[in-house]
Amino acid sequence: MLHSFREALFPNGRPSIRGFIVTALVPAILLTVLVARILHANSVVTRAPAVSANPNAAPDFTIQIWNGAPGEKIHLAALKGKPVVVNFWGSWCIPCAAEAPLLSAAAKTYAAQGVVFIGVAWQTKVSDGKAFIQQHEITYPCGPDDSGDILTNFGITGLPQTVLIDRSGVVVRHFPGQITADTFGPAVEALAKGEPQPAATPSPAPSPTAAPATPTPKR
Repeated sequence: MLHSFREALFPNGRPSIRGFIVTALVPAILLTVLVARILHANSVVTRAPAVSANPNAAPDFTIQIWNGAPGEKIHLAALKGKPVVVNFWGSWCIPCAAEAPLLSAAAKTYAAQGVVFIGVAWQTKVSDGKAFIQQHEITYPCGPDDSGDILTNFGITGLPQTVLIDRSGVVVRHFPGQITADTFGPAVEALAKGEPQPAATPSPAPSPTAAPATPTPKR
């Protein structure tokens, strides 16, 4: 085949016009193929889905609100631009009940500064959840995580736990176990002002009433 190609380029052992044309076209064709492949590769990269730049971004969720209007829901993503406090609790959890007055008071105090409190209940019947809300005079929206997906996405392994999310939707503080006024107060104050979180002090371990590792819905 090589011999035939040479004959086409150099008949009678001498260069021909056809030979010159073929010799000129080959590099041009190769260059065209290379450019086409580069453009295709760039288009594939451009269409690739964007990856979240911050691994601490709060997982989105939606819950049905027990203490709101019928059918009312709250969607975390819709609160972006506001500081948010998410408290994970259960009506059967003793430390959850112990910290409830502190959370209820803080929600009322910081409402004027735009801080939104949300309560996410796990393994809690509707009747028990509503009784818990009424008993502790909780005015911020609370609702159930029946599937356990919200707890899993936030890495919650025991109750109670409280998560602070800044205005950009990033988790800036995580309180495992029962909160105290000494640590929670300054943290919420910094969250409301958009300031860096104060240095963390050792938090108590999740209570013996902590949720098991594999959530099992309780209806």
